[in-house]
Amino acid sequence: MAADESWKSAEVLAAEAALGRAVRATEQDMRAAEQLSRPTAEPSTEDIRRVSRWARSPEASAETRALAARVARGELSWRDVLTGRAGADAGVRAAMARDRARFGEVCRGGPPSGVDDAATATAARDRRPEPRSWDENEDEGLRQVLRRRAW
Repeated sequence: MAADESWKSAEVLAAEAALGRAVRATEQDMRAAEQLSRPTAEPSTEDIRRVSRWARSPEASAETRALAARVARGELSWRDVLTGRAGADAGVRAAMARDRARFGEVCRGGPPSGVDDAATATAARDRRPEPRSWDENEDEGLRQVLRRRAW
């Protein structure tokens, strides 16, 4: 038997409907976040070497060069940066905000500095087809989750 809801004002009914939408959106966000938190493959020694060389180059942003200096001092490791274990660090977040796509290109085998040889870059990317934690596919998934939060 359904409960009598005749006592509820239009405002209460609207608030309940909004709450229901918010709960559903939150549950959907949680499911999406669980999918995004899948473990990522460990970067290879070659990945780390390429990223380290590129991050010290003039092509990298100031934030990434500052991160490279911290790694050189032993405050962080490139492995922790590339796997996301250092993701709570403000310097890592700043570098990723500026150079996320480039980190992905370099780690997937792209040239570490401004090499314009498209054939070389394509061949290098073909050797590493797996998406990484900073890959555009995951960024798009995160954008979708954040868009849903703007209810």
